[in-house]
Amino acid sequence: MNKVFKKVFNAARGMMMVVNETTSSVQTGKKAAVTLAAVVSTLVAGSAVAGVNEYVGMGSSSASGGAVRGNASSDLIYEGTLFKQNTAFLGGAIYAEGKLTIEDSSFIENSATWSGAIDAYGDTLIVGSTFTGNSAVKHAGAVYNNSGAMLSIADGTAFNGNKAEFGGAISNDSTANIIATTNNAISFEGNEATDSGGAIFNSGKGQLALENVKFSDNTVGDAGGAIYSNGDITAQGGEFVGNSAVGAGGAIFSAGTLAVTQTAFIKNTTEDYGGAVATLNGLVAEGVKFKSNSAYSGGAIGDFANSIGTIEVKADSVFYQNAAIDEGGAILVHNKLSVTDTKFVENSVVGDGGAIAIGANGLVTIKTSNFIGNQAKERGGAVMTRHGDESSNNTKAKLIISGSSFEKNSAAKEGGALHNSLKDTIVQLSVFNANAAGQDGGAIYSHKYAGKDTGTRASMTVEDSVFTNNTAGSKGGAIYNTATLTFKGTNTFSGNTAGGKANDIYNTGTIKFADGAVLSLAGGINGEGGVIEGVGSLVITDAAATIQGQTVADTITASATGYVNDQLGGNVAALKANLGGIAVTGMQEGAVMGAVSMAADGSIVTKINQKTEALADKVTLAPQVMTRIMMNDLRKRMGDIRAGEGTNGVWARYNGGEMGGSGVSADFHMIQVGIDTVPTANAPRLGVAFSYAQTDADDAYGTTEMDSYSLAVYGTKMYDNGLFVDVIGRIATMDTDMVNAGMQAKMDNMALSLSGELGWRFDVMKSVFVEPSAEITYTYTDADTFTMGRGTYELEATDSVVGRIGVAAGLTCPNNKGEVYVRAAAVHEFMGDTTMNSRIGKVSAAPIVTDGKDTWFEYAIGAQYNVNKNTYVYADIERTSGAALDEDWRANVGVRYSF
Repeated sequence: MNKVFKKVFNAARGMMMVVNETTSSVQTGKKAAVTLAAVVSTLVAGSAVAGVNEYVGMGSSSASGGAVRGNASSDLIYEGTLFKQNTAFLGGAIYAEGKLTIEDSSFIENSATWSGAIDAYGDTLIVGSTFTGNSAVKHAGAVYNNSGAMLSIADGTAFNGNKAEFGGAISNDSTANIIATTNNAISFEGNEATDSGGAIFNSGKGQLALENVKFSDNTVGDAGGAIYSNGDITAQGGEFVGNSAVGAGGAIFSAGTLAVTQTAFIKNTTEDYGGAVATLNGLVAEGVKFKSNSAYSGGAIGDFANSIGTIEVKADSVFYQNAAIDEGGAILVHNKLSVTDTKFVENSVVGDGGAIAIGANGLVTIKTSNFIGNQAKERGGAVMTRHGDESSNNTKAKLIISGSSFEKNSAAKEGGALHNSLKDTIVQLSVFNANAAGQDGGAIYSHKYAGKDTGTRASMTVEDSVFTNNTAGSKGGAIYNTATLTFKGTNTFSGNTAGGKANDIYNTGTIKFADGAVLSLAGGINGEGGVIEGVGSLVITDAAATIQGQTVADTITASATGYVNDQLGGNVAALKANLGGIAVTGMQEGAVMGAVSMAADGSIVTKINQKTEALADKVTLAPQVMTRIMMNDLRKRMGDIRAGEGTNGVWARYNGGEMGGSGVSADFHMIQVGIDTVPTANAPRLGVAFSYAQTDADDAYGTTEMDSYSLAVYGTKMYDNGLFVDVIGRIATMDTDMVNAGMQAKMDNMALSLSGELGWRFDVMKSVFVEPSAEITYTYTDADTFTMGRGTYELEATDSVVGRIGVAAGLTCPNNKGEVYVRAAAVHEFMGDTTMNSRIGKVSAAPIVTDGKDTWFEYAIGAQYNVNKNTYVYADIERTSGAALDEDWRANVGVRYSF
């Protein structure tokens, strides 16, 4: 470093010494500071002044540079220097025409008419320094960056409590880069401008770049609490907190271009437009947080009637709890606004437009954004549009809302979410839920203008949108329309109320159906003198929906959902009466009622409810499967009991397989164990058995799972001539879980069964036998009532009588080692009819009766192996055909031990 001048503070004498290393002269005290300014101004080209760890104070100049003045050919470098209470006309501490570098220095209570601390015409670098309590009568309480110069402010620099008329801390006429790392931010705190730019005044030629800069508690008598800018600004990171203005722009007033990224605006205030930002030339805000800012209009952002450019808000920006008095709790826009991927939460206004207020000529697009809990004391809980002084003013304006949601917004008067008076408003692919208006239009209030041009009407198009649970104190639960309302695509209304009663739309204007639009209504449309025209259809989703006071074109038709079908018990005439005579084309299948359609001759055609029919299949499956499981002959249960010796016996078997038919597929598995004895000689064998069976079934509509437990007692008598008689009685419980069309139900039944079998074994030759048999089984299954969805269902008690006639033929093995056989039988169900009743409330559908009578054939192959005189194992594989529910296969495997 070329040290031409060296300045040293003499602590002992309390004086400043200026040492001229060229002339070897030394000056001290206040005179030294003044002389330094005079000498520096005469330095030749290439010379420099450097100061390290110095104090420069109490200097004064009636012209420029109260402490230091450098000409264009001089470079000034100061490190660790304190400039305090210096004064001048320009640059209270330093006037620099050449390059200026300030590092780790402090400027305290310097003052000037212009540029309280520094007046810079050359490039200036300030690093890690503080400017406190400096002041200027005109511009720049601390630093003035003149035209053609570049001001660079870096890490750790702070401007606190500086004051001027314009630019409390900085006035910039050229290029200023104020950039810090995130860990060492630059701050502007408590600076004040009596006119504009509490911290920074950026002129029309100014180019201001901010990065990781914090502006807090700066104030201004007019506009731009932190920054007033006629030039262009880019800001990234950092925050604006607690700045205030009497005029527009609590934090920033911008007449140039303004781009802000990943920045926070918190608790900034103004008595005019734009609590955070007021703009004349648009704004780009990307990933910006606006919280608790307030203004007279435009709580966070506001523009003006003569503004140009577009306010563009995008990339996950958030407006939270901003507030305004007149209009636009978050944003007031007169010109152009584009909002994308942004949240507006709990913003409020005393007047209109809880989140956004749109001027008479506003061109606004809102895409994929969310409006939650915004509030207006007057109109437009989330969004308000203006018609201007005359209705013709709104011919240029346009509002497009797409892919957005409005939830729990409210207005004390009209339009809980949106108040519309523009001629070209489009709402598409959007959701309005739980919005509220104290008077009319729970979600939307759209009306014609009643000013000078009474022929001009507002116009709104709603396409593929959803309105749910919106409320109005008086009229129009979801929409209040006195203008032209066009529907496109499919729009759904449900749960909306007005005056405490179900209502979707209040219409005294014109509703148009475009391109075959579908309007789904749960509350209906009312109003006096309204017109409904075009080609389209109504889908009625609640019997409470009515059409009243409307002139409806005969090209509009109506149908009803299954819910309404259930409510009205399939009464088409009642539906038509509710709709003021609109032609009804039919009603969809309900939970219990079958679909209703209109034939070409006008007659009504009612179909069987497919879901109920599928449910009936599941319900009747339980007694059918139980009957099949319980119907088992002696051979299946205990094999060839003659092969065992001993009066007592224990046995166990597995019985399982697959059944299918009529669109149902079922797997079943049963484990059964038993014990028996012959109490006296020639007495029947008496026994008891316990079983557990599990069945899983499915069809096109769902699944069935059944668990059953049974207890049986039996008596078996074997005669020497081959005759045998077997009687068995059972009691069983069945727990059935069903899923049908996505709904669940549970059914519990009890079954009682009694079966008798008579058979005779003939030995045709020594190793060949034939065994004809006949069996009859009676089963009673009790009734049960259960609920599924909105319906109540009852399976009536069921009686079953199944008869079987069959024959088995086989070969016996030598030495009584067992046998192999085939068997076949014809089986007939004599009863088995089931009845299922269904109802919703007091509305009952026709019972579904299933004819249980059926005939089928059984055929099987089996074998038994006698392990020893006390133990044998047995098995067979069976299949049936011809029944409504056939066994694809059924396996029976058991073991018996006698003693």
